[in-house]
Amino acid sequence: MKLSTKVTELTNIIAPAVAACDVALWGIEFAPQGNRSLLRIYIEALPEEQAQNKQVTIENCAAVNHQVSGILEVHDPIAGEFILEVSSPGFDRILFR
Repeated sequence: MKLSTKVTELTNIIAPAVAACDVALWGIEFAPQGNRSLLRIYIEALPEEQAQNKQVTIENCAAVNHQVSGILEVHDPIAGEFILEVSSPGFDRILFR
């Protein structure tokens, strides 16, 4: 499976779990590294919260991590072990779209 196809598959699986945590999915990075892969999820505050200068908190990241971990256990889209990281994109944002 091509990496872009895998990222699309992961995005489709992860997006509802992120939305359930009342944050927006900014993008994901997936880096297969032999027997252990890295899945990095970037989240940001919803547009209406951004208008009020609210930002992503560590509690938001923990909630998304918990939700996504459960979804990934059920769907099992990543072969082998993987590391899951959740963070905000920060000021030097990577553009995914």
